[in-house]
Amino acid sequence: MTSTTGPRSVARFRPQRDGWWRLAEIIATGRPFTSTTASLRGERERWPTSFGQLPAAHAARLRADSTRPGIDVIIYSYATPIAWHAHGAGWTLPDVTYSVTTSRHQSLVRVALANPPALARTSLAA
Repeated sequence: MTSTTGPRSVARFRPQRDGWWRLAEIIATGRPFTSTTASLRGERERWPTSFGQLPAAHAARLRADSTRPGIDVIIYSYATPIAWHAHGAGWTLPDVTYSVTTSRHQSLVRVALANPPALARTSLAA
């Protein structure tokens, strides 16, 4: 994992026990995170480590966002990027259907991003 802000501890997220609100808190802090099985993870990186099953059009968008304006967080379900945050452009959540588990991950991320804690409104804006 490539860090853009120096070393940070990795937050643990338990999809079966923790709710979207816990994921929203983790995302708001900007910390990298991983689920207990590492099937859902968020990494602070400028370039994706994998494109997984991301369709070509979305992969091209991710590549473009990686070079301009730049990526600071990519959220993966298994090896596939399901969301990313680009400086000045905000969050991208491709509308793509995958497996049942990845669909559950997408739903958690979508709800967490739609309901940020008060901290999130200031931390990602910086």
